[in-house]
Amino acid sequence: MFLTIKNVSKSYGKDASYTKVLDGVDISIASGERCIILGPSGSGKSTLLNVIGGLDEVESGEIIIDDVDITKLNDKKLVEYRREYLGFIFQFYNLVPNLTVRENIMVCENLAKKPLDIRELIKILGLEEHQYKFPSQLSGGQQQRCAIARAIIKNPKILLCDEPTGALDSKTAKDILILLENINKNYGTTIIMVTHNTPIKDMMDRVIHIKNGKISNEYVNKAVLPAVEIDL
Repeated sequence: MFLTIKNVSKSYGKDASYTKVLDGVDISIASGERCIILGPSGSGKSTLLNVIGGLDEVESGEIIIDDVDITKLNDKKLVEYRREYLGFIFQFYNLVPNLTVRENIMVCENLAKKPLDIRELIKILGLEEHQYKFPSQLSGGQQQRCAIARAIIKNPKILLCDEPTGALDSKTAKDILILLENINKNYGTTIIMVTHNTPIKDMMDRVIHIKNGKISNEYVNKAVLPAVEIDL
């Protein structure tokens, strides 16, 4: 497997405020797979995304990507791992407000060893006429498209998506899902998505349910629907 999580645990606080957020989590994800992590608020799904991204440390367990256990990496190696392997997409875009669309994308382009063609990417994402605008001049869907472009310009092996459609209306959300589907097909990007939006599971290859920090259910989706058919 491309990504293997073995017996990962993580907690916050101590004494009365102690909370075990992840409790012996085991997951395996193949390269190019689309995986969705579902669960109620506080179930540990965002924390799971953060430890895969090397943003949070684990207390125990292993996270093995391309035969490397990232939990053993020092800070310098973690920075290299995030730069070379990961693209991040968040619910609230996190764009730099005083940079244009093109400049926001170029921030990550300059970090990559072999970036994608920025002109082609801007065209694919429908941002050509907006590339010299600032985030405040864009709709929510356009801002999310810019955030996606910024995340994938590096041509990452893994795209980590934390509620990428949560701030969007249903039509715009579906457009973003179609876009992610095309990214997966065109670039072979492994997509790991955390969301409350249950219908999205129908377009994913692997579905993982998490509750109270434990995997409560996991299965491979044998009847994957195209994003255009998802009823949000």
